[in-house]
Amino acid sequence: MAGSLESRALEVFVAVSDAASMTGAARILGVSQAAVSQQIARLEQSLGLRLIERGPRELRLTPAGAHLRHLGKRVLAELAQAERAMTRFQGYSVPHLTVGLMESMSEILSTTIVTALETQVQHLEVRSSLNFRYHDSLLDESLDVVVTPDAEEWAGLEVHRLATEPLILALPKDHATHEDIDLDSLAATLPQARLLSRRRIGRMVEQYLAREAIVVPRAFDFDQTVMVLDAVRHGQAWALVTPFVLVHADLHGHEFDVFPLRGNVPSRTIAVASKSGRFGDLPRGLASACRETIDLTVRDHLTRIGPRVASTVVVHHD
Repeated sequence: MAGSLESRALEVFVAVSDAASMTGAARILGVSQAAVSQQIARLEQSLGLRLIERGPRELRLTPAGAHLRHLGKRVLAELAQAERAMTRFQGYSVPHLTVGLMESMSEILSTTIVTALETQVQHLEVRSSLNFRYHDSLLDESLDVVVTPDAEEWAGLEVHRLATEPLILALPKDHATHEDIDLDSLAATLPQARLLSRRRIGRMVEQYLAREAIVVPRAFDFDQTVMVLDAVRHGQAWALVTPFVLVHADLHGHEFDVFPLRGNVPSRTIAVASKSGRFGDLPRGLASACRETIDLTVRDHLTRIGPRVASTVVVHHD
């Protein structure tokens, strides 16, 4: 019996049970009465059950037939719903995609992501959070694609590098008169605004200060980059950030000064990552669109708000 029930046979049977006659069902379906009779006979034979009692004036359903009518209506409704859904899906290569986007790139790349994927993805979800565990989220498939600075450390995933950016120095406007800034002296006269060490940039800053043997006697700790730069903008602190953080904060050049750092400066590489082969060429195409935004929009923005560091961003190519 397994696999012997076909949707067309169900459709004919339900039409017969609703019309209570072969003739009425044939009229509803637009076929001959003989075709309806043949479908019902084949259905009963394939199931090994009598479904209809044929009376002189009308047809009556057997208990098995009444049960099949109930089930058949439900199955046909679900098939119609599936067909409607697939009609709406035509033209899209992915029904649903969830993109995780690091905080400092959310303002920069969210529009680019939507534009790059709107013709390929039926339902696109873009999330930006400070608390994402991007690697774990890819593995458990709560996120499908991520834009993250950690991807180069992950094995077994498809990774497309976007850009590499170093740490840079942000100072209150006119606090320094030249680019050769001594961080020891700076730290002795002005507090440092910094990200918590659980953030990647926070760890990069700790690494750089330790390597350069810079002692910071006083600091303000924040969990968001915008708060860090707000302290700089108001003349309350200096900070080590990255060029993309400047763009994300969308501050103006007259509100602070930005300088490149000297010595062995840590950097982070931002990339698009996903499970290998899961979405075909989609991650590669998304990465290409993101690079174009970085190469044009971000460089232009950096030239305005931090001209001394605009050239420190390196855009990668596959």
